[in-house]
Amino acid sequence: MVGIPVLVPAVSPEAAPAEKVPSAADVRQLLMDKSFDRALVASTAVLEREPSNREIRKLVLESAVLSRKFDVGVRPNLGPGALSRGKRTGRCFYASVCLFETGSLEEPGVWRKKAVPRVVSTPYVEYYKKKILE
Repeated sequence: MVGIPVLVPAVSPEAAPAEKVPSAADVRQLLMDKSFDRALVASTAVLEREPSNREIRKLVLESAVLSRKFDVGVRPNLGPGALSRGKRTGRCFYASVCLFETGSLEEPGVWRKKAVPRVVSTPYVEYYKKKILE
């Protein structure tokens, strides 16, 4: 018996649907939805695409703290060394939490002192203010 040829349409790479790269707004929405692990994955993907974007650095740090993946927040492109310019209140706070939770004893206090005067006080912020200064 002779097989019937099957025609398979060729699909060019341009025709394949592109995977959507998340934006900062997508990451903020994931954080608002309390999808912290997903926010961390999304924010690190954006950071790879935009390594000098300060807002994304803050979102990665925030996502790292809220997902309790503190080791992500102490990477060289995110930690205190990356916080030397611009508005850094939130990043300083999140960086100090990451440093503290990964075992740094002195550096978190330095960054916390820079951030705390301008960080909105919440029970979470107060908890870490006390913990880091002990």
